[in-house]
Amino acid sequence: MGKITLFLLLLVNNVFAFSNQQIKYYTINENGIKATIAYPSHIISGQKFTLNVNVYNSYGYARMGGLTLSFPQIRYMRGKVKNGTFDKISSYSSPDKIYSGITKKTLRCRYFMIEGWENQWYMNGSKSFSVELLAPEGINYLDVDARGVLIVGNNKRDSREIPIP
Repeated sequence: MGKITLFLLLLVNNVFAFSNQQIKYYTINENGIKATIAYPSHIISGQKFTLNVNVYNSYGYARMGGLTLSFPQIRYMRGKVKNGTFDKISSYSSPDKIYSGITKKTLRCRYFMIEGWENQWYMNGSKSFSVELLAPEGINYLDVDARGVLIVGNNKRDSREIPIP
């Protein structure tokens, strides 16, 4: 499964006022799935910021699927889900345990991640979540990895995964 990496620039000191904060968009549009991540153009170290995620399915019916944002530089990050339409939105920090469908094993998290998971994806359906995070101090940029999947098929035996690249 592919992944994308988003680099968010962290400003170390709050010298500038960003009253007209620009929002940037990163969009992946492949395999009939369009995932868009909206993020602020500048993030100030130690300040709150919001990430908005939207996933649109034009592929077809899927039994389940979701999108995960991972922060490999950060073992733990404070944040809260502001809103969302996924069936389940979860966050994990090191050393939480999470089940991996790829390895079919329970793994221990090494870094902070947020996952939106849906149990039924309909064609032309859209799911989203918005999360408010506290920008970590002591780093100049923040890596954000995004990865996801739709699982299609009538049951486990004939299902296959459509990656969100």
